[in-house]
Amino acid sequence: MSGAADDRYGPFHIGPFRLKPRVVLARYSGTAPPSGQNRDDSNTEDPSPDLSADATTTLTPSLLVTLPVGRRLRFTGGGAAFLSPTRSEGDGFFKGFGVSGGSALDFGPISVFGSISTGRAEELVSFELNQRAERRDDGVGAGAALRLGRRIALQAAWADRTSTYEEGIVIDGANLSDTLNRESSRARYAFKD
Repeated sequence: MSGAADDRYGPFHIGPFRLKPRVVLARYSGTAPPSGQNRDDSNTEDPSPDLSADATTTLTPSLLVTLPVGRRLRFTGGGAAFLSPTRSEGDGFFKGFGVSGGSALDFGPISVFGSISTGRAEELVSFELNQRAERRDDGVGAGAALRLGRRIALQAAWADRTSTYEEGIVIDGANLSDTLNRESSRARYAFKD
């Protein structure tokens, strides 16, 4: 493995593969009911419900691998893991992973691209019951970019995503998968520099 600092697809390479490792440490802050208590939203006399500060730190190591084929075509594949300590019982960690693959083809200043992805995660779906559920996300996407110089580009992309929750979990009389399963499509237009 050797370094190639000027390589736009990643700072390292093994044979023809370009590697771009990344580690993100993120902290999210919010409020949650204290452990073992339910939040009572019906108390209109007290504008400050009994909520405790809740902060989550997530460690996300990831790797993007690019295989350039000639000057115009490239294939990509990547993976990421999501690790976060939680206050809940059990093993005390939120866990998840995601993998993706894609390709891009350049025609002069125009690039067309497509991708596919999947991932799974354990998600806390009820503070009151300390209930976790597995969520699966699957997605596909495609788009095109027009380079207007070395650093400026116009981009149009479409993405379709499906999120499904595990069957059999009932919260407040509602089946979780019936309530939270969703499909979404999104179009995005961007001016990048």
